[in-house]
Amino acid sequence: MNTATHTASIMVVDDTPANLRLLDDLLRQQGYRVRLFPRGALALKAAAANPPDLILLDIMMPDMDGFEVCRQLKAVPVLRDVPVIFISALADTDNKVKAFEHGGMDYVTKPFQEAEVLARVRTHLALYAMQQAQARQQAELERLVDERTADLLRAQQVAHIGSWKLDLRTQALSWSRETYRLFGVPEGTPLTLDDFLAKVHPDDRKMVTRQWALALQGQPYDVEHRIPPSGCCGLGARARRVCLR
Repeated sequence: MNTATHTASIMVVDDTPANLRLLDDLLRQQGYRVRLFPRGALALKAAAANPPDLILLDIMMPDMDGFEVCRQLKAVPVLRDVPVIFISALADTDNKVKAFEHGGMDYVTKPFQEAEVLARVRTHLALYAMQQAQARQQAELERLVDERTADLLRAQQVAHIGSWKLDLRTQALSWSRETYRLFGVPEGTPLTLDDFLAKVHPDDRKMVTRQWALALQGQPYDVEHRIPPSGCCGLGARARRVCLR
């Protein structure tokens, strides 16, 4: 059994003391950390304060049934992805479907087999661990992209080099801060391909337009053109190299 299994936190919500004791013993023997709650409202507060890795949830409970508990759990951002396994004596299909509609990931019918409960717990803990790992990886990738983007923008500002991208569906251009400065356009101004072409030197405009047409057909775009002095912050009409990626 791996380390993640031994340290996983499981919340059991059931109003029957005998069920709580049975599940507590069963799960602790497997090395899980277990928290027991006889009422749904108590479980909701505790879960929000300290999210578990998995919840075993009864349906028929006083004050608030398991369906409502699950619905409220899924409305809390930090609990939205925590797997919920319903454990209930209700064996009919309608209640099983209702459990899934309220956000349940699995359903075990009482009286349950211990081996079945443990197998389902292990499966959903493993899936949740993978989901969490992917989320952390995605967050790290986004952080690295943000860092690299900031580095690129700083480098462009120092080197007086701009960058831009074109939405092929809407023809909307997105320019970097330095590109706005180089072209003499107020930062944040909505731009289109026509706006870009209007900034190209008149003698180069036909050539750039032709290259753009080829690029929009999927061909490489690599062209040098001039920017008139009025559109480059007084830097002169010297050629500037731009590349589409």
